[in-house]
Amino acid sequence: MATASAQEVVDGVQDTDPVHLEAARAALDPALAAVFAEAPRKALVDLLDRVVSDVRTGDLTEARARLVHVDAALARLVVSSLEPRRGLAGLFDGRSKRLKAFRADYAEAARTVTDTAAELSERAGAVTRRDAGLETLWGGLRKAIADLEVHLEAGRAACAQSPGEDEADPHAVLRARLGVLAGCREAAVAALPRIRSAQNADVPALAALNACAAAVATWREDWADGLGLSGRKARRLRPDPVRLETAKAALQKALADSTTRLDAALVRRTGVVTALQELRRPL
Repeated sequence: MATASAQEVVDGVQDTDPVHLEAARAALDPALAAVFAEAPRKALVDLLDRVVSDVRTGDLTEARARLVHVDAALARLVVSSLEPRRGLAGLFDGRSKRLKAFRADYAEAARTVTDTAAELSERAGAVTRRDAGLETLWGGLRKAIADLEVHLEAGRAACAQSPGEDEADPHAVLRARLGVLAGCREAAVAALPRIRSAQNADVPALAALNACAAAVATWREDWADGLGLSGRKARRLRPDPVRLETAKAALQKALADSTTRLDAALVRRTGVVTALQELRRPL
C-alpha cells in the first residue's frame, strides 16, 4: 500500500449534496447551538476510537513471542549429540542408541514447531482480517468527515453576518461550537494517513509470518528424511550431520530475518498508535 498526504486522502470527501446541506441547516437550532451537530461529531469520535483499538491489537507481539518459542525448541536439537562418546564411555553408547534418542527429541520438537507454525499462520490471518477492518474504518471515517463538513458549512453560513462594533455577537456560542467541530474534523483528516501507515507496516510482517511457516515445513521434511523418518517405518541409516546442520541453520536464519521484520513493524505500529492517541485525546 502506498502512503498519501492528509490532503490527498480527503480529496473528494466533501459532500456538497444540497439536500444534505439543507437538512443540516434545518437541524441548526440557535437555542441548542452549543450541541450543534453532536450526532455526527460523536460518530466521528467513535470511529477514531475503533481505529485506535484495532491498530493497537497485540497480534504481532504475540507472533513475535511465537518465533522465540520456535527458536528455543530448535536450539535443543544438538546435532553433535548423534556422535557417541569416545573411549570407555562409548562402549555402551552406540550410534543406534543415540539415533533413537535423537529421533525422539526431534519428534517432540517437530510437534512443538509445527504447532507454533500453525499459530503463526493464524496470526497472519488475523492481521489480514484486521487490515480489512481498518479499510472499512478508513472509508467510514471519510464519510464521517464529509458529514461533519456539511454541518460546518451550514454553521458557517448561519454565522456569515458579522455583528456591528457595539453589538453583541448573536452567534458567539455557535462560533465556539464550530471551532470544536473543526478540531474534530482536522483530527480525523490527520488520522486517515495514519491508518494507511499501520496497514503498510503489516505488509512486511505478513511476509515474515508466511516465510516462517514455509521455512518450518521445509525444515521438518528435510530432517524427517535426514533422520530416516519420512516413510511409514523408520529407516536404518547414519544421518549426515552436515545436512542436518544446514537445514537447521536455514530455519534459524528465517526466524532471525522474520524477527527483524516483525520488530520493525512493531516499532512502526507503536508510533502510529501514539500519533492516533494524541489526535484523539483533545476531542
